[in-house]
Amino acid sequence: MLKLLYIDDDIDSLELYQGLLSPYFQVETFIDPQEGLRVAKEGQFDAIMLDIYLPGITGFQLYEEIRKYPLTKRTPIFFISSENNTGNRLKAFGLGSEDFISRDMDPNEVIARVHNRIKKMTTSVTLVLGDIKVDQENLLVYCDNALLELTQTEYRLLILLLRESIDTPGKVLDRQNIIEFVWPLDHEKVYPRTLSTHLTNLRKKLSSKSVNFVSIRQKGFCLEVK
Repeated sequence: MLKLLYIDDDIDSLELYQGLLSPYFQVETFIDPQEGLRVAKEGQFDAIMLDIYLPGITGFQLYEEIRKYPLTKRTPIFFISSENNTGNRLKAFGLGSEDFISRDMDPNEVIARVHNRIKKMTTSVTLVLGDIKVDQENLLVYCDNALLELTQTEYRLLILLLRESIDTPGKVLDRQNIIEFVWPLDHEKVYPRTLSTHLTNLRKKLSSKSVNFVSIRQKGFCLEVK
């Protein structure tokens, strides 16, 4: 049976999700985030679930600590919160979380999401939109079959735009949402002009014949298949 570690300071939530997931996972729960971190870094779990708001530390900060250890660099990590807002969701995905779970989500959907995300960790995930292809396992980006050299920031920008365009065609991302995804822990220190510079450089490097890089004044950005 797969092993799942769940860290949350809400006792009711710990009991609820332990009961919900126990038929499918061996669930170990912790109220104290530091104690949970101590156990997590041993790397004995197939997945980890973190509450966003914890005493003395945020779930986002705890995520960063967990990722420092060799045994937990690739362990699927899920965030859970009662606040299903875009800012938290994009910050979670910006850090590299496998998924964002809202407490009001249907129990069957929670189980399916956790199972599916863990399964995907064993396979290569490739994002494709038109003639743009991103091999996320090897961090390779192709456009019109040509390999592109992108900076880390440009890569994260492209990943966000591709994911949103694939999941919701035509969806426009505003500047603040993009900043929170690309710089999840330092977004308050990032100026809009910094984002504009990186977006301009990314646009210059993309020479797609089938995808338009669209900028909508006072709204945001998106990728559209021609």
